[in-house]
Amino acid sequence: MLAGQSEEEAAATAEVFGIADITDPDLRESFNRRMDLVFPILNLLSPVGMTMLLKLLYPRRYLQEHLAFACYFATFLVVVTLPLVLVEAEALGIVTSVVTIASLLYLAVAMRRVYRGRWSGLIARLVVVSLGLLAIILVLSTLTFVIVLATI
Repeated sequence: MLAGQSEEEAAATAEVFGIADITDPDLRESFNRRMDLVFPILNLLSPVGMTMLLKLLYPRRYLQEHLAFACYFATFLVVVTLPLVLVEAEALGIVTSVVTIASLLYLAVAMRRVYRGRWSGLIARLVVVSLGLLAIILVLSTLTFVIVLATI
């Protein structure tokens, strides 16, 4: 509902433009159920995307090495982001910042141990992998949202 708009006007606008009533509990239940089904499947694609990024950055390594590393890091991300579900809304920003910094530091150390090399090359590759992984996660999240909305 827009500011200054009555409930009748909001209902008429929603009907004209085909907008669903997001306060409807049945709609929310259906959305959550479908999201629970679709998101894990698409979430499995993020290690595959990271594998492709790593293969571009380290072409001499075997694809299986990159896949193992990507699965390893994806597992770490799942474990480290669990506190975000449990924390209160007031502390969410602080915990998110700590988790992000810890994840980047952990990725740098893990890449250094697995791929070796100089720190200068590692930092450049870390930036590419981090931004690429962020783009992959954003695309997959958007795709999940669109698939779920299309099935409602």
